[in-house]
Amino acid sequence: MDRELTIEREQRRLLVGYVLELRRWARTAEAGTRVDPPPSPPAELDLAPWL
Repeated sequence: MDRELTIEREQRRLLVGYVLELRRWARTAEAGTRVDPPPSPPAELDLAPWL
């Protein structure tokens, strides 16, 4: 059980970090300036539950 909680916490940390990075990117995109493509999710982030 402890291992599952550790994995879940790590996934949540990665997800929150990625969402914050996307928000930072979106703010620059809203300004109408030329921006880079959106950031990719971290390789360690398991997106299977969201697909």
